[in-house]
Amino acid sequence: MKKKLILSMLALAPLFSFAQGEKKTDAPFKNTCTKTNFFPFLKKGYRPQIAAALVGGVQMNNTEFDETTSLMGVELSLQCPLLCTRKNYIRQQLSITQSDGSQLHFTNIELNPHYRLKVTKAFELSAGPGFGVSFVKVGNASTSLFTYGVGASAQYYFKKVFVAVEPRYMLTDDVKMSTQADGLLYSGNFNSLKVLAKVGLRF
Repeated sequence: MKKKLILSMLALAPLFSFAQGEKKTDAPFKNTCTKTNFFPFLKKGYRPQIAAALVGGVQMNNTEFDETTSLMGVELSLQCPLLCTRKNYIRQQLSITQSDGSQLHFTNIELNPHYRLKVTKAFELSAGPGFGVSFVKVGNASTSLFTYGVGASAQYYFKKVFVAVEPRYMLTDDVKMSTQADGLLYSGNFNSLKVLAKVGLRF
């Protein structure tokens, strides 16, 4: 995991240096909707305005072991293709992250639509629900779980580069994990609080 962290920080370095040399923009993303409507991707003026980010942080788990694990991953976002609002806009965020501890390992795939509110020309606040699936491994036992929850974030934009922070709380149902050799390894849920830092690029 340390090797992954070092490689990710090296990958982020060019973005940080690029961000320092950029001027702030008046509009991070343009809202092309004149009224609230469904399925805007079917309309002629829809623009996805894709952005991608590297994600790092911590995952605080509701278990008796590996209570806090490091987390790394990537996130892709675009203007929501399902719902368009007249004021502000919704960004659809798809993230894939991996969280590793000494006994507990997660691979998370999450969809988080966020309603964005512009505070200044370069600063936004947002919040929204989250849905996804977690592939969990405890010792030699593994399972997959549906996850749901809520998140909130703050974004600061430069011309092409942005930085963001996001706490995200995700819930799961209770599960029992066991193997024939080891017996019952874990019984309970895998609720978690993720605290994420993002550095990304708008295309």
